[in-house]
Amino acid sequence: MNLLRAFVNRHSGFTLMELVVSIILMGIIGTIVFTIMANQSMTFNRVFNQTDAIFDARNTMRILRTDIRNLDFENIVKMESGDLQFNNDSGNLVKYEVSGGSLLRNGTSILDDLNENPFTFLNSDKDATSSTDSVRFFQVRLSVTRNNESVLVEEMIFARN
Repeated sequence: MNLLRAFVNRHSGFTLMELVVSIILMGIIGTIVFTIMANQSMTFNRVFNQTDAIFDARNTMRILRTDIRNLDFENIVKMESGDLQFNNDSGNLVKYEVSGGSLLRNGTSILDDLNENPFTFLNSDKDATSSTDSVRFFQVRLSVTRNNESVLVEEMIFARN
């Protein structure tokens, strides 16, 4: 019995060296886990910002596509790289303009954080033109930057009328 009690008392805890080693190992594992979690968080934020910007740019492109496809060339009022104005089928003025990094449609912002003027006007040979009589295609380039993440949505739209 004395032998058992002596054995239990002698082995009833951890040595200082074992505790130090376990704390160091836990610190290393904690650092690795923290680094992985921080990288995952940054990647999530980057992908979220890109996805949000792409969603907004595609939504804007859908609006532009609908308006431009129904455009009658004789109804173009103004045609510049940052300003497109025309009368729609109902005779109402539709005005797209870039103001302070935002693309506005009739004074309402439809896309923010725009990097450049979105419009290039092309003739039937797909060469740049500034004449309303010769324009047949609209090259729309929506370059958006959100929280240092840039995306580009680009489309050539043929006006049907």
